[in-house]
Amino acid sequence: MATFYGNQYTDAFVDVPADMIRPGDVSGEVKVMYCDFTVPGSAPSNNDIWYLGKIPKGARVLNVVLAFPDLGTAGTVHVGYLQDAGAVETTDNDAFLASVDVNTAADTVSMIDQANMVGLGKLFSAECTLTLTAATAWTATSGTVKVLMYYRTV
Repeated sequence: MATFYGNQYTDAFVDVPADMIRPGDVSGEVKVMYCDFTVPGSAPSNNDIWYLGKIPKGARVLNVVLAFPDLGTAGTVHVGYLQDAGAVETTDNDAFLASVDVNTAADTVSMIDQANMVGLGKLFSAECTLTLTAATAWTATSGTVKVLMYYRTV
């Protein structure tokens, strides 16, 4: 039987001398960014983008939740982030949610329910903009979309 160690366990309990674990990885206050928007009266087109909020430098993402009404007969969205001004972080428009079907029925979707989302646990080295992108055109012309981002900082 092999024994393996996680990175934080290795830092704190295996390395001699021990390395400090980033305080936000073992404690810290969970913060929530709430964003919403109303579909603008015309059906969004492919690659339309909404800027939702600023992800602070030092944030470690715990979850992102998207809630939406039935938005017509076609349409999918991604939730991700834009590259920061200093190009420390690279744009990833579907880091948190990818190809969410917003046309079949009203729903609430969580990042932890999707497979292999690269944004889970992401630590931001620079402030970035949280975005929602229309991955495919929608038919809906009204409705309110809500996004919650849960994160921790030191």
